[in-house]
Amino acid sequence: VKTVPFGNYIKEFKGNNESYDEVLNFIKSRFKALNETPEKLRPVYSYVTCATDTKQVEVVWRAVNDVLLKQSIDSSGFKAGI
Repeated sequence: VKTVPFGNYIKEFKGNNESYDEVLNFIKSRFKALNETPEKLRPVYSYVTCATDTKQVEVVWRAVNDVLLKQSIDSSGFKAGI
């Protein structure tokens, strides 16, 4: 974003090419738009991380584990809080 305008590669982006936040929000909204299931049934979680930062990757991995575990428990017929 600092050296190459994001809009050069994604023509739909009409925001400020120099704004990290605008580019990030655009990317997040594109992923959320791909979710065909209602948000309350299948939410989309966004995490901004750097693949070389192991502490950040660990946080993301734990969140993914939590979501997968919840889905597994729900699909087995168990209900949370029982």
